[in-house]
Amino acid sequence: MRVSYGSHEVPVGDAEFVPNLLRAIATDPQVAALHWPMRKACGAGLEQHVAELTISAVAAQCRNGMVWSSHAPRLVEMGHSLEQIRGLREGDLALWDEADQALVTLAQAVEACTVTDQQWDMLAGFLPSDALAHVVLLASYYAMMCRIQSAYDVPFDEGLVGMVYPDTGHVIPTWVSSGFR
Repeated sequence: MRVSYGSHEVPVGDAEFVPNLLRAIATDPQVAALHWPMRKACGAGLEQHVAELTISAVAAQCRNGMVWSSHAPRLVEMGHSLEQIRGLREGDLALWDEADQALVTLAQAVEACTVTDQQWDMLAGFLPSDALAHVVLLASYYAMMCRIQSAYDVPFDEGLVGMVYPDTGHVIPTWVSSGFR
């Protein structure tokens, strides 16, 4: 790891796990204090499925194994198939419905700074405008987190397997399946 873990408290809930990435960015007291509330605000009001698919789409595009293997397993818990997850990872959305394809396309376009009116309008057919705004905020937030994890070289938390998920005998760590996002 290129930086030391921060010593400032990350204001998560009492029962919430603090992953290595959050500990790594807690090097500054203001960042530590504002980071988690900002994350919660970015996804406020989004259905869990929309939030997790947005996060996983960005992680797949960034090829960030820490974020990918922290969030993609939740899509399986929500009923998506391993084939769909592999497709998302590899950029093949054929097994996803039209609404999910539109969501993934927009989330990845946000990360790449290439959003078009067509992509926006496609997702606007499935989500209200306030949800669209939060998809953009959440995609942007997780793109930033992917970059920080890569730049700092933050080690994976125990149980995470990176971009090989779901191709391994991956057991979802309890902190992932407990709803941490």
